[in-house]
Amino acid sequence: MVTKQLLKQAWSSYKAQLASSSDAGPAEADRLYRETVWPLLLEKWRHEPEIRNFDDRAAAIEVSVHTLGNSPEALTLAALALKTDRVIVVHSERTKEYLAQIEKDLGRRIEAFQVDKGNPSDIYKVAKRVLDAYPGCSIAFDITSGTKAMTAGLASAGFFIQAKAREIDIHVFYVDNNDYDSALRRPVPGSEFLVRLPSPYVVFGELQEERALVLYRNGAFKEAQEIFRRMHSEHRAGRYLNLAELAHAYARWSALDFSGAEKSLRKLVSYLRSDAAYEEPLRTSLGTLELQLRGLGMLVELTNACTGGRRQHPGCVRLLADRERTGWLARTLFREAERYERLEHYVLSALHHYRILELTLQHRLAVRGWNPHAFDPERLPSGALDAFQEVLKTVFGESARLPSPGTGLTLLNMAALLIALEDETVLPIKNDLRELHGALDARNESLLIHGLSPAGKTHVVRLRSLVEKIVESNFPKVPVDEVIPPPQ
Repeated sequence: MVTKQLLKQAWSSYKAQLASSSDAGPAEADRLYRETVWPLLLEKWRHEPEIRNFDDRAAAIEVSVHTLGNSPEALTLAALALKTDRVIVVHSERTKEYLAQIEKDLGRRIEAFQVDKGNPSDIYKVAKRVLDAYPGCSIAFDITSGTKAMTAGLASAGFFIQAKAREIDIHVFYVDNNDYDSALRRPVPGSEFLVRLPSPYVVFGELQEERALVLYRNGAFKEAQEIFRRMHSEHRAGRYLNLAELAHAYARWSALDFSGAEKSLRKLVSYLRSDAAYEEPLRTSLGTLELQLRGLGMLVELTNACTGGRRQHPGCVRLLADRERTGWLARTLFREAERYERLEHYVLSALHHYRILELTLQHRLAVRGWNPHAFDPERLPSGALDAFQEVLKTVFGESARLPSPGTGLTLLNMAALLIALEDETVLPIKNDLRELHGALDARNESLLIHGLSPAGKTHVVRLRSLVEKIVESNFPKVPVDEVIPPPQ
């Protein structure tokens, strides 16, 4: 076994021979080094290389790529330490002369690519070629030797792949030393070690965190969640996992997947209530999160009770009559309508506004115990049917027709009926009934309903103004818009 003491003795002998040699030029110094020190150093690195910052070696690295400059010895040591199945050397026109010596020292064949020593793009192409040739393999990039352009190019490629292609297992290495003899311009043998360089993606993780927080604050919850989960995988910090869970809950809520949002938020709230979360920053927002969890639970109940054939059941009418419950849904839809408007997705914004109007009118009928999905003129108070007919005439003229018994009421029919009944919460749209009729015609002609007409900004702004009045007059404030700010 080659020990550091043995290397120290060989180094001392090497220096002594140099000192006593009458011809101690660079060529003679290199010859003596290769005779007295280099064989021992090779033996040590074959069997006991020192590798730092690379504890998890359960999955062996299969391919190593090395840049070659005027330090072929360092490249050889790195290749010995990594023990890969394939050794690939990237060299320039001038450094190809070292290839034969490297193969001799390694005792094996290597694969070589010649590049322009000053052109990093050549290195990028080699890196891409290696990735294509060895898919699914664990790959090491060794940047110890080579020109500045070559080492910078390979390091950049490695760190870029680490950041952008998480499925590719890439590691960047460098042979360093603790003791360098500046007179002889060589590391003191035994002081060398191979170190895995940390990715700037991890070192500057706070930049990624800030990016995730910006996405989160802008409502891009899915994208923020992906970054938080990736950061948790890298840092094993529980707060990133909790932020990912919160972002996932809000992403599902925004997608109107109330069941998925409720499940995710329930999991997070359950953890925040536990003693284990005593120092978790999100715990300070537990009160609001619990309110939102309660609201999501009500949304799940409402949508489950009024889906498909269940719309005709008394249970659906009872839940639609619940002002707070229906308010959670109306304000959720209004929040999403505004978000789509900000993104200039006017058709989707308009459709959400129409659904809010319809939902509000369904709620007001349900408050009276009437099923909006099955018109029952027999339950109307005296004179209401005639008043209903008169309101419809203001829109349709003498051609106005009452809906048939047992049929579901259209949005316009519900509005006209509630105005006829002088429902105080619907009266704000009494003077806008003709405008509402025009808006409904525009809806039916829209690209996502029956026609090919896109909704425009002006149309959505008018519609939002109408919807906002009816929402504010019908439903209580609930923390739908209160997105929990991630702790700094």
